[in-house]
Order: sequence, then structure tokens, then C-alpha cells
Amino acid sequence: MKFLQGHNKLGWLDTRKSYLLSLNNDKYPEPNYFVVNPAFVEISSLSREERRADYIFVAFYDLEGEKTRKEFFELIEGEKELIFKIYPTASKEEVRELINYQPHFLPATLFKIKYIGPYVEVYKVI
Repeated sequence: MKFLQGHNKLGWLDTRKSYLLSLNNDKYPEPNYFVVNPAFVEISSLSREERRADYIFVAFYDLEGEKTRKEFFELIEGEKELIFKIYPTASKEEVRELINYQPHFLPATLFKIKYIGPYVEVYKVI
């Protein structure tokens, strides 16, 4: 928690994180995972050791997010092996945003969609 508090680019911790920060190691919940969220921490500003990871969880809503994923992968050393994935359709193909409904898109794409949600990928860093 102290790491996240020191590197949080927004400069704050929510109540749960503040509570965890107050606990001794023997009182800390288990199992636990150390997660660095790029929405709160500028990954490129971390040292090489601080960027080390065992797993990488990636979620994005359109295939433009794949460009961001590739840029992020350059910051994490090691080979990345895809171990889990969920896509809105059976394969990785562009799915237009359904919230801003566009009638000309509906017949061609709607029936291919398994679920409305992001592309999710989990990688093991080797």
C-alpha cells in the first residue's frame, strides 16, 4: 500500500486502501495480490524492478486498446504468454459501441456478440 500511496498520480487513496495501510503484516488479508493499475500509476515512471510482473491483466473496449496494450508490454520485461481471454465475439474483431446505437450496424454484428463487455486478456510473464 505504501508503494501505491507514493506512486498514485491522483494523490489519494480510497477508504479501503487507507484501512489496509493501517494494518500490520500479520493482520493483512490473505491471499492477496499486488496490483498496479495504470489508471492511477504512471508505469513508465517506475524503476525496472518496480515494473516487474508475474501476470498482466488487460481490458479494453475497442481494438484501439490493443495499441495501448502493445505500448504497455514494451515496459514489462519478459515473454508474455496469453493464458486466458474473453472477447465480445468468438474471435478478436471490432465490435461497435452498442450504447450509442447505430441502426446500420445492428443486423451485421449484433448476432455475433456473445456478451457486451470489454476484450479481456490475462498474460503470464515468463
